[in-house]
Amino acid sequence: MKHNGKPLSVTVNASDLVTGEQRLFRSIIAQAIDDARRPLFKSTFAVTELDIVQARNWLLGGDEWFKAVCGLADLEASRVQAFTRKLIDEARAVEAKRAQRIADDMPGVVRNLGPLPGTGGGRQARDSAKIEFSQNEEPQPCP
Repeated sequence: MKHNGKPLSVTVNASDLVTGEQRLFRSIIAQAIDDARRPLFKSTFAVTELDIVQARNWLLGGDEWFKAVCGLADLEASRVQAFTRKLIDEARAVEAKRAQRIADDMPGVVRNLGPLPGTGGGRQARDSAKIEFSQNEEPQPCP
């Protein structure tokens, strides 16, 4: 092999080679990370909200199955979790911004319009001088 006309020497250690088994388990982790980093509202037919939540729980939960898969992939579970946590936090921030935009666009709820006789709003509703609306509650973050 040559680079710029000069022979290129490459040293490969047997320990640097990734086995087929390691590639398989790395692809399992990669798929879980790809699912987990999606904002919940970007679910699709192929990747549902449930898939996203389960991937996040599996990656951040650190159970024995997760640690075993990381071990079989020759990856440090704590490093995978640290990397994944950043991506999930970014996705959750996008989810929170979207939830806030939706909440800001929603009208408030009437607070001071007591019970009215009849089947509709009737005269009392039409004649009310001032109707107060409640403030929107803060949206709850998604799990």
